[in-house]
Amino acid sequence: MEEQLKPISTLATARVDRLIGRALSAGSVLFALEGFANFYAQLPLQNKPIAWVVISLVAITFALFGIDYYRQSHSGTQNEVDVNGV
Repeated sequence: MEEQLKPISTLATARVDRLIGRALSAGSVLFALEGFANFYAQLPLQNKPIAWVVISLVAITFALFGIDYYRQSHSGTQNEVDVNGV
């Protein structure tokens, strides 16, 4: 007997997921900008070489999260589940 595959998400839930993802992305960008502004304001109080290494690691992590989100949301794959439960 041939297995039937059914999409997990409908068009409406996919749109809601994209909207939530965009809102969280915008929030994380604003959060990162605020963090960098705070870092730069307190730079005279910190050990400069260590501070720049730490903020660079934070920026790289932020960039990798953004790239990962972009790749997942634009990959074109659709999750499927076996209707028969096998």
